Amino acid sequence: MKGALADEDGLLLDRFMRESVEPAVSGSTVAMCLVNLTTGELVISNLGDSHVILAERDPQTEYPYHIVWPGHISEDRKGD
Repeated sequence: MKGALADEDGLLLDRFMRESVEPAVSGSTVAMCLVNLTTGELVISNLGDSHVILAERDPQTEYPYHIVWPGHISEDRKGD
């Protein structure tokens, strides 16, 4: 995981240095979801100002109907 993030960071920096004439004035962010298929555990991680939002779609309309965002799940429900 660490190597994949470092590789992606290198690709982004290389592209920026080749294509941009402006100085870098902003950073980057990472939002990840990891699922342990053995235990059914879901872990989300946010670094910077990106956030992971989980949603289920209504199979008939394709619109999201159950949306969960960081801080939405109460502390007593975590781990359910």
